[in-house]
Amino acid sequence: MIGKENPKLKRVRSLLRSTEERRESGQFVIEGKKLFTETPRELISEVYLAARFEKEEAAFLAEMRLYPAEKYPGEREKSSVQKDGGLFYEVVEDGRFDTLCDTRTPQGILAVVRMPAFSLDEILSKENPLLVLLEEVQDPGNVGTILRTAEAAGADAVFLTAGCADLYAPKCVRGTMGSLYRMPHFAAGETAVWQAAFSEKGIGIYAAHLAGSVRYDTPDYRKGTVFLIGNEGRGLSDAAAQAADTRVRIPMAGSLNSLNAAMSCGILLYEAARQRGFKV
Repeated sequence: MIGKENPKLKRVRSLLRSTEERRESGQFVIEGKKLFTETPRELISEVYLAARFEKEEAAFLAEMRLYPAEKYPGEREKSSVQKDGGLFYEVVEDGRFDTLCDTRTPQGILAVVRMPAFSLDEILSKENPLLVLLEEVQDPGNVGTILRTAEAAGADAVFLTAGCADLYAPKCVRGTMGSLYRMPHFAAGETAVWQAAFSEKGIGIYAAHLAGSVRYDTPDYRKGTVFLIGNEGRGLSDAAAQAADTRVRIPMAGSLNSLNAAMSCGILLYEAARQRGFKV
């Protein structure tokens, strides 16, 4: 069982709490059985279990091919991955494990995971790609939900500006429900950079905007399309709104003056999917 001063646990805690640590290392932490099963095996670097989990979840350990590292000291020095695709785990005392976690009621399993890599050239070279760009969307729940929605609606990628919530922060990771492994995502760069990149590829830029002159269901989204979604409180910056080819609005009844960012994104994506003959 890992001791309380083990440097590995200090690093896990740092990865959970520090955006800078995650970016520098290219790693992040996942918690819980659901996310563990969603994570590609080749991305998992380390696995930690609460002592109670090891005792109570024998069936899960067998299904996931998880092996106690202490029984394979020679093998685990070579690789964290067993020959049969299984993984070694280390056990942490229950109370100490719980203090590591970001969730209020930890299930008892967490893992250090390498960030997935995607090809930007491949995405931008697709025929008529369907894309989303988030500008300073700061709520982790919104960012995670948008990634899930993008996958569900058949989008090709999500772009995030520097002011967005960290996609690999614990709440964002949980919100994606595994979509961050499957939905390509990229840093957007400055407005002039992404505007030029999309325009060069003939991708139409549509800004979700309260002052939009066109209803959201009017344009033809069957061609290459990117939807711009702005900050929860301020909306899109003037620069981003001006970079768009078209500003579209989602009509609202009642006294509301805005919709949730994730909701707006979902409405736009599913309208594009409808136009494209979306079938599952």
